[in-house]
Amino acid sequence: MKKQSNAYIYLGIFAIALAIAAGAGWIMNIVEIVGIENWNDLGGMEIVRIIGVPLAPLGAVLGWF
Repeated sequence: MKKQSNAYIYLGIFAIALAIAAGAGWIMNIVEIVGIENWNDLGGMEIVRIIGVPLAPLGAVLGWF
């Protein structure tokens, strides 16, 4: 069996960290949506956040902002 290169190990760690960050961002996006108090006066950012729930990559990015 060949020994794995350090580059593959770092790539795997980066991929896992990116997946955790994306999942955390998506969850933070949902938390922001749940915290909306006035549903009658939604702005553009709230509408995009709501769209970001089924579109997980968008929600993952918006959760961090």
